[in-house]
Amino acid sequence: MTALALKPCPFCGSVPETGVWQKVGLTVQCSSSLTDCPVNPGYSHYEPMGAVAAWNARALDWRPISEAPQDGTRLMLWDSVSKRPVFGSWRGDNPKITHFAAEPAGPEVV
Repeated sequence: MTALALKPCPFCGSVPETGVWQKVGLTVQCSSSLTDCPVNPGYSHYEPMGAVAAWNARALDWRPISEAPQDGTRLMLWDSVSKRPVFGSWRGDNPKITHFAAEPAGPEVV
């Protein structure tokens, strides 16, 4: 298999690792431990490119905090000291916060 173009973990920035799933498929997961990554996401699929597409599709668009809205919009904010995302609105008053992304949608409740 050729090298796969995988985006880094959107929660901790680690390079993902891959492995065989159900003897024929592919698993893509964060390479950090749960103590280093607050979410430690992973995706598995019978088609290798399906796992890659699922992994890359949920990657977040982190942007510099200088571009963050200050209108009360809820955001996911990156705390550079704890190296974890925090949630809230940006007021421009916390030097530990270096980046932001849109707050992810919650799961669909059926």
